Amino acid sequence: MSLAASLQVARSGLTSVSEELALVSRNVANANNPDATAKLGRLSAGLNGETQIDAIDRTANEVLLEAALSANSAAQRASTMTTALTSLSKPIADPTQGQSPAALIGKLGEALQAYANSPATQAAGTTVVTAARRLAESLNSGAAAVQSVRQKADSDIATTVDTLNREMQQFQALNSQIVRGTLAKSDVTGQLDQRDALLKKISSDIGVRSVSRQNNDMALYTDSGITLFETTARSITFDRTTLGAGTTGAPIKIDGVPAAGVGETMPITSGRLRALVDIRDHVAPTYQMQLDEIARGLVAAGSESDQTSAGLPKMPGLFTSTAATTATPAGAPIAGLAAQLMINPSVDPDAGGNPSLIRDGGASGGAAYVVNPSGAPGFSARLQALADALSAPQSFSTRMALETSNSVQGLATASSSWLGTELQSATQESDFRSTVYSRTTEALSSDTGVNLDQEMSHMLELERAYQASSHMITTIDGMMRTLLGAVGATV
Repeated sequence: MSLAASLQVARSGLTSVSEELALVSRNVANANNPDATAKLGRLSAGLNGETQIDAIDRTANEVLLEAALSANSAAQRASTMTTALTSLSKPIADPTQGQSPAALIGKLGEALQAYANSPATQAAGTTVVTAARRLAESLNSGAAAVQSVRQKADSDIATTVDTLNREMQQFQALNSQIVRGTLAKSDVTGQLDQRDALLKKISSDIGVRSVSRQNNDMALYTDSGITLFETTARSITFDRTTLGAGTTGAPIKIDGVPAAGVGETMPITSGRLRALVDIRDHVAPTYQMQLDEIARGLVAAGSESDQTSAGLPKMPGLFTSTAATTATPAGAPIAGLAAQLMINPSVDPDAGGNPSLIRDGGASGGAAYVVNPSGAPGFSARLQALADALSAPQSFSTRMALETSNSVQGLATASSSWLGTELQSATQESDFRSTVYSRTTEALSSDTGVNLDQEMSHMLELERAYQASSHMITTIDGMMRTLLGAVGATV
């Protein structure tokens, strides 16, 4: 090999080493970036011994990335569900502290029994009204919390859909850059990292599956198979709804296909959106139904019957509602009744009423419903009947996810237990999914991320290679100087 050729080989070595050192520096700078992958130069040698960096690769792992995306979607769904259930349970706080409807029904029963034991004591009647008011307020607060959670879920769906549409546009722009750069044989590893990072964000909101194609192109599908992106981003649509008890929210559509909500044909199964729709359309309405049925059971338990045999309907007694005209029939749920439940003004001294009507009857229907026409102060039969009615069997709706035959006291206890069980289950699921996601991301980072020890070791190797090339150039330079000197002496 000639000296000129040897010099060219040494110079190419220096260039290659310099480029690889730049990659090492780039890797070290991104050591703490969880979305960055390690970059490696693809080195090749020509027939004459020259070296060059043909391309820059990254340490990607599509299998682990897909696992991380799936784990992230599942974790976000579980976490969102836990947060919503926690909000639903706040109004009743810890049932052992006596704030749940079940505990307050128990206290009402105790107050009614005390009044039955001393029917002539006006203070005992006032105590019953106070206990009943606290119970009604508890159900009012629970119903308000349900509607707040549902409305927030609907609002969060709209916000998340808007965010997803923006992220899909960003994905389209990045994907186009990557395909063009790949075709031009440019370094697109940075854009590939950005696209993976964007995928992680998208997977938080919706379960997503990616398919890699030629020239680093990528297509995206939901976990149910709906196309999210293929050359262009598909539109995700949703209409906000002002929700009330019994109101159904709008569905989420992807490219016109109902993906979550009413009429869903290809339902997504994970991600924040799945949880938000389930909360809005299933979990919260189920709890709302339970509260409404507890309220209806209380109205029925405290109702008054016709005493004249004229076939008059049952009327509200101790409890009523803003829309009540008669006591509600068994098995006939009324959406939003828990929010409307109130003490009958006729028995509420704060509203100018008389607590004695709890004992004597006639709170809503007048004389036809009076059971103690003489006003005997020792009359206790109705008070005892009211106390017993709280634990007497009733028929409730089949849409509560609870037993349909129960007492109002038993239904309230079962409802508190249901909510507690749902929250405990969601919390355990969230902890498990969070752990799975953490382990998966650790595995992905370990396999594809920057390892500082390896980078330092590689840098030492490159320094030795740089020194060898430099020494070779110095040696060739000396040889050429000697050669030129010899030629000059000869001339």
